[in-house]
Amino acid sequence: MKPPSWVPRFPPRPADAHKGTMGRVLIAGASPGLTGAVVLAAGAALRSGAGMVTCAVPAALDPIVEAAKPAEAMTLPLPDRGLGIAAPDAIPLLAERLPAFDAVLIGPGLGRAKESAAFFAALMALVAGAHVIDADGLWHLAGARALLERGHHLRVLTPHTGEMRRLLAAIGAPEKPRAECARGFAARIPGTLVLKGPHTLIADSGTCHENPTGNPGMATAGAGDVLAGMIAAMLARGDRPLAAASRAVYLHGRAGDLARDRFGEESLIASDITAALPDAIRELQESGR
Repeated sequence: MKPPSWVPRFPPRPADAHKGTMGRVLIAGASPGLTGAVVLAAGAALRSGAGMVTCAVPAALDPIVEAAKPAEAMTLPLPDRGLGIAAPDAIPLLAERLPAFDAVLIGPGLGRAKESAAFFAALMALVAGAHVIDADGLWHLAGARALLERGHHLRVLTPHTGEMRRLLAAIGAPEKPRAECARGFAARIPGTLVLKGPHTLIADSGTCHENPTGNPGMATAGAGDVLAGMIAAMLARGDRPLAAASRAVYLHGRAGDLARDRFGEESLIASDITAALPDAIRELQESGR
């Protein structure tokens, strides 16, 4: 498949590359019953070329994540009062460790407890570089209008339609057709928007792209976690947010199409998308993009 002109080329690895120069990703999330989201995001980040991936999870859940995550990923157990819920107690440790990472993904499986909301707000006060906010991170962001409106250009937000509706309500903006909604929101709120769904839209203050790849089989739990991990990896490798989001969305959909061809739409699951990423990336590289 020939990629659209707006999909950036996949940068070649330098001959002297090592794991420390290919991007360090931190994924902050997980709560009881929702550990799989972090695991899926970690696997996708690694398959997207990140040199190192660390899952920052509540300490009580660390054994579960350790057992399920790709062997290549690491974990950072966070103080959680034994409850398995991210809490502000973890912030001093994260403040110490954050400078070592090139991109941060916040939200997969984070949960919506009051402690998680306080954790999210405190973490956002620390994050100054490239980051992705997904899933429950978007839930907490919509409940904190000041955080939503004062974000910066290195941020990527990845809502599905329901999450987008809540973000719009948070700023008092009316619902509109998808493309008009994406353009308007991106013009008003700092960062890059990925509005997920059929023909996912990627928008910033001056651009809006409609993705041609993907299929209905990708309407399955965890597919968004895979995409978020991919975007984080590309940010960590040095992409600007619009480029990271554009390439990741295209490749995510293309990998989904390749997975559909193998398993069919009804049987496709999120991990199948990750498994098809190498072929999708190779195809993009061979296209000259």
